[in-house]
Amino acid sequence: MEESQRLIKMNQMELREKIRTLETENGKYGKQIDRFQAIYEDTDDAELLRLTLLKEKELNSKKEQNVDAIGTLKCELDGLNKKSPPQGAGVRDASFQNVTESSGCLT
Repeated sequence: MEESQRLIKMNQMELREKIRTLETENGKYGKQIDRFQAIYEDTDDAELLRLTLLKEKELNSKKEQNVDAIGTLKCELDGLNKKSPPQGAGVRDASFQNVTESSGCLT
């Protein structure tokens, strides 16, 4: 395998890992936000409600930033996938297949 193809493969692996990490973070943020519902239902403490709402807004903002970053990374990955020759009769990593359609990449 030539050097440029090795570099493309390494970059693809790095992008996939970044995407997985951001998706994992978003899952954790979502679970935290879901737990806030119990606080909203079980307390009348105005200060606790205010702090919970602030934290929920912060986590929602982080989730949205991650969604944007995931889209960008998927576009980069799609670009690398187009540069990389097909593997094993054109079989691609199914979890990242059709990244252009799923991420809204403008290519």
